[in-house]
Amino acid sequence: MAEIPTDLQAALQGLQRELSQADDPRRHWLAVLERCQAAGLRYPEGADSIAYLARAIPDATARKPDGQALRDRLHRATGALKRWADGLIEERACELYHEHQAAEAERIANLPPPTAAELEAQQRATEAERQARDAAAPFRVLGWDAPRKLIWFQHRETAQISSTKPGPSFERLLPLAPLAYWESAYPVDRRAGGVDWSLAASELAAAADRAGVFDPQRQRGRGVWCDEGRTVWHLGDRLEVDGVETPLAALASRHYYPRLPALAISPAAESLSDTQGQQILQLIERMGWAGPSDHLLLAGWIVLSNVGGALRKRPGLQITSGFGTGKSDTVDNVIRPLQAGLGISCSGSTEAGIRQSIRQDVLPVLVDESEQADGNRREQQLRLVRLAYDGLPLVKGTPGGEALEFTLRVSICLAGINAPISNPADLSRIAVIGRRQLAAADWQQLAAERAELLTLAAGEALIRRTVSHLPTLLANIDTMGRVLGGGRMGDTYGALLAGAYLLVSTAQLSDQEALEWSAGFDPAAPAADEVDRSPAAEARQCLDHLLAHELPWRDPDNDRPSAGRITVGELLELSLRSGGGEAPKALGRCGLKADPELGLLVANSGAAIGKVFSGSKWSQGGHRARLLELEGAEPVKSPPRFPVLGTRRCIAVPWALLEVDPSQLAAAADTQRVLGWGA
Repeated sequence: MAEIPTDLQAALQGLQRELSQADDPRRHWLAVLERCQAAGLRYPEGADSIAYLARAIPDATARKPDGQALRDRLHRATGALKRWADGLIEERACELYHEHQAAEAERIANLPPPTAAELEAQQRATEAERQARDAAAPFRVLGWDAPRKLIWFQHRETAQISSTKPGPSFERLLPLAPLAYWESAYPVDRRAGGVDWSLAASELAAAADRAGVFDPQRQRGRGVWCDEGRTVWHLGDRLEVDGVETPLAALASRHYYPRLPALAISPAAESLSDTQGQQILQLIERMGWAGPSDHLLLAGWIVLSNVGGALRKRPGLQITSGFGTGKSDTVDNVIRPLQAGLGISCSGSTEAGIRQSIRQDVLPVLVDESEQADGNRREQQLRLVRLAYDGLPLVKGTPGGEALEFTLRVSICLAGINAPISNPADLSRIAVIGRRQLAAADWQQLAAERAELLTLAAGEALIRRTVSHLPTLLANIDTMGRVLGGGRMGDTYGALLAGAYLLVSTAQLSDQEALEWSAGFDPAAPAADEVDRSPAAEARQCLDHLLAHELPWRDPDNDRPSAGRITVGELLELSLRSGGGEAPKALGRCGLKADPELGLLVANSGAAIGKVFSGSKWSQGGHRARLLELEGAEPVKSPPRFPVLGTRRCIAVPWALLEVDPSQLAAAADTQRVLGWGA
């Protein structure tokens, strides 16, 4: 560096003397001089300007300034000096930085190559540093979705799980953490501030690569679960793990428990006692049931429904009873209180509506107004029960061409007036119960006792009892299913009877005790009111409905018009007796035909037969499957011609089931051959 000229050096010394004697803010310039000297810098070749500045300073500090001109002169001199000094310092700093980088590179190049142990130590140190950085982040990266379009993460403080599209932008990364975190972890310039969003996005993607593919199905909603032998109760805002309250994100598990709205229940509630449980079971038994074991099936289902996520199988429940016999009363005043009001209620809902109500939860589901007349909606509800029974995933296509998977692990109760279940596969998964009316005096006393005993507080106590003794319940389910013969019927009714047993005892059942508890139980036994629930009885009801259907009728032998009515059964007699005329045409307009040889022909579908079964549980073509369950009924291979309607596919119901005299059939056949009506 060139030597400072003598005249400039003298001027600088004079300026320094003035600055050292001056008051603030002149001390700033003393600091400027020190910075210059430390950086090895010098002022420009301008002794006159520095001498001018030295004279200006005492003028401004020793006495009152001589007008605005003096202040302007001082401002220009000091401002120019500051800009010049800052520029030189920055330039010199860059030179020193590059010199340091070159020296460091030369030093590293001359070092001997690291040993394997040193490399391993460096890798461990780097990995430890990365883990510490990840642990300090306010979020936990869970991984990519399968198409690699979204990155999933869980917020450490709230435990909420969400996803974001990767990208270096404020809008995409700010939901993961507050701005202060990003400014601290990925600064552009620590003095000037700002965030290196590109680096932040790159490191987020790298963290997702390390985590792998995140499966949203591993999220678990509110309710009771089994997790590697542990009883986990997801309360929405916290967990209870084997009786110990645990933060949502603190459980080491392959599953995730996100933060959700808190359940309106206290896990600290006192557990239901054996005596209270026996009182509840006895009261339910007195309510009046169609079958001898209906009260056990209902009580068992309620117990199981509160811990559906922890069960291997989840039996369904169907409450089927006539109008005004207590279907809604059972749901509102027995089931809901004993579920502490946590059940998800749906009324006549579609499959999509029920799924959207459930989401990730394993809380019990109550579907009211589940009627056969709803056709496809009813079948969707039954399908959900089948899927929930085994915990199988429901896969739906999306407009984007990707499959959406939804797994059900809930206990579902269906309630309806006209809601038969004829499919054997459904009957083996769903327990069907019904109510019968009690005498007014008996009901009044029972209702008063029930209002006092079956409360939300009792429901909380029952859930507390069930969760605390879940391992015992699961063991008793296995034992009861085995003594009932195993298979699906054992899985279904064994679980329900074990659930009912938990009301009266928390002891683990032996095989002998399980046999004693289930003594006399037969899922195929007729109901107490002698209502036959077999498929054959259901088919006979369908046929009776058909024969009793009425339609307007005017007697063709009477010239006077009348507003009379006639049943299908009466029309059949007229049709067989006359062999022609108006009766066969009237039957044809109902989708029916009396064939003396084949039997009563019933069209499979169409508006004509649809009117006959409209509003019944055999509507929308449901009559065909029921009538085929009649002994001797079968499809007609060659579709015959119906009066008025023309050719139709149909089934034939044999005349033996209609108790028609064979001689009458023979006469009708002769008449039809003569008249050509059968053509």
